Amino acid sequence: MSVAVSLGLRVRLSAHYVWMIPTADVLFALASTILLLAVARWWPRARTPRFVAGVLVGLAAMELLLLIGPLQRAAVVVLAMGIGVQAARMAGGRIARLLYRIAPAAALVLALIVGFFSVHMTLAVRAETRAGLAALPVPRRDAHNVLLLILDTVRAKGLAGDVVPHLARYADRGVYFERAVATSPWTLPSHASMFTGLLPHKLSAGWYVPLDATHATLAEALAGRGYLTAGFVANLLFATRATGLGRGFIVYDDYPVNLGQVLLSSSLGRWLAGHVPLRKLVGYHELLNRRSAAEITDAFLDWQQRNQDRPFFAFVNFFDAHEPYFPRGYRGSVLWPGRRWTNFGHDATLSVGESALIRDKWKLSPEETEIHASAYRDAIRHVDAELGRLLDELDGRGVLRNTIVIIAGDHGEQLGEHGLFEHNNSLYLPALHVPLLILPTETLTQPVRVGQVVSLRDIPATVVDLLGDEPVEFPGRSLAAFWRASEGGDVAGVPGDTAFAHLAQGFVRQPSYPINRGSDMFSLTTHRYHYIRNGDGSEELYDWQNDPSESVNLAAQPDADLVLARFRHKLDALLQDH
Repeated sequence: MSVAVSLGLRVRLSAHYVWMIPTADVLFALASTILLLAVARWWPRARTPRFVAGVLVGLAAMELLLLIGPLQRAAVVVLAMGIGVQAARMAGGRIARLLYRIAPAAALVLALIVGFFSVHMTLAVRAETRAGLAALPVPRRDAHNVLLLILDTVRAKGLAGDVVPHLARYADRGVYFERAVATSPWTLPSHASMFTGLLPHKLSAGWYVPLDATHATLAEALAGRGYLTAGFVANLLFATRATGLGRGFIVYDDYPVNLGQVLLSSSLGRWLAGHVPLRKLVGYHELLNRRSAAEITDAFLDWQQRNQDRPFFAFVNFFDAHEPYFPRGYRGSVLWPGRRWTNFGHDATLSVGESALIRDKWKLSPEETEIHASAYRDAIRHVDAELGRLLDELDGRGVLRNTIVIIAGDHGEQLGEHGLFEHNNSLYLPALHVPLLILPTETLTQPVRVGQVVSLRDIPATVVDLLGDEPVEFPGRSLAAFWRASEGGDVAGVPGDTAFAHLAQGFVRQPSYPINRGSDMFSLTTHRYHYIRNGDGSEELYDWQNDPSESVNLAAQPDADLVLARFRHKLDALLQDH
């Protein structure tokens, strides 16, 4: 469970923040005291009560000042030092002596208050879960399970069998869509589309705004059919309950309870976690609250084992392919056989809070770019291994044969194409073209490969159609038409989509980023063409069937006028009710 504070999604906290914040403060105070004792061996003044009081009060002041967004970090440090100096001067005064006397009793009262609210919150969550279970209607006796597996930040380009052997193995048992397109190049709006069937420009989900309750989600629809709904989330940036994606889920497992999350609950802890020089000094660059694919797999399998009396709808989000890339099994400085990290290894694989905004990846050498891409591929290999473990275990339990499985990337990743990295800065296809595999419960005579363009927004309509429920209350269309047509040998006769994608300006970091040309940019993708309208009205057109790298912009060529006119008309029609 998570909490979104008054600033929308700017601050993300576990529901256990009531005890995590004071615990983090106590840990910082203890660490500071131990450090002062160590320093006092060479500088005796560091053990005096005045000095210790000044340091501890200064840290407490910094904790509060860091909550004031507009303040520069240097100003926070200076102000905190000033407050600490004043506290040291007052340490021997009458007020200070009074505070010393009441401090033990005050600490005990605070501990009791924190303990009360912690227990109360835990019991409230359990009561909410029990109430949700009690409210479920009786499901259909023949109801199939539904499992939605999201491979966060996994693009379709380069997904050869040696990178994703388990995905390839299960693709031989289902329907693989070779040209699936995400509706947005970042997590929240893409997930929101997959949950509601709506295009992102019609949803509230944005950089600082969660998905509101205007439109029904797939989890709500299936809970209304008696399904036990549960989400297991590794992306704690834009997939927690606070983002609105948890609506309809009786169980939503997002924030972990661990030391990293305790430290991140404190503003001082978040500041230190995102401090690049400190990270380099200690040689640790992992996200403090990242949940590994192995942890998510274990959590889901344990939950499924304990809940077998109802059909389930489970949403599982893997996050290991998102920066920073840390392939499991690699330790120390070795990144790939025969190669060692350069100094670039500290920066290019570091994405912790605000520090992610300062990297100059366009300055990478070809070798460094390949190191970056290799780390990304290895991270995907790890995700694929956990994907295989999860599905194999369900298969061994006899659950898979009664489960509709949908595996998709929520968006892609750029690895230097167009001079761009990451994914939330453009609408080029490396950031939009994703894998999509569906394992229906119905028996297929042979695996199906779909070459037409399809959109991830069609997932809810597809699920409801496969469950045999009428009417299908979600917009979009059912992708089941493709493999049903394949039984008659005419899968190519099913028309593809004109896939829509949208990106709103958010964390703009470089003037050269395409999203920096205006507040919004849009794209449309057909079987042959990819059309982009930038925020300044400029257009790009690529023949991605013959130019998959999108290296030649056809928009300026005279013979492209008719194609551009069709795309303009289609996009304007879609944006009329923006």
